[in-house]
Amino acid sequence: MKFLPGVKPGDIIVFVISILLTLGSFLYAATGGEGPPRVEIEGPSGRFIYSLEKDHTLEIPGALGNSLVHFGPGGAQFLESPCTNKLCIHQGLQDSPGDWTACLPNKIFIRITGTPEKGAPDAATY
Repeated sequence: MKFLPGVKPGDIIVFVISILLTLGSFLYAATGGEGPPRVEIEGPSGRFIYSLEKDHTLEIPGALGNSLVHFGPGGAQFLESPCTNKLCIHQGLQDSPGDWTACLPNKIFIRITGTPEKGAPDAATY
């Protein structure tokens, strides 16, 4: 191509694909997914998705041991974890789509996904 010296057609294709993937990822992350609110739990043993319609308490295996996670209609939270500083427990209840918490030493990540309720605020300030 004469108007872009040193740029090959393959370079342009890779650039366009990377722009499209970036935009698509941003849009997906910004919407938080669709459908009713649910909890996604990711750890060394895999990724699990549960409904928030019923109360559940699960032991999730992590890098340091098991973390106890409770979730239900009110949201999701860590109840117990083998980490030393317990910041994941102090984060408290995550109850809105887009909210998340993690136990980094134990390598467990919790995220609430789904469509926010109509009329719910876009963000909260603590």
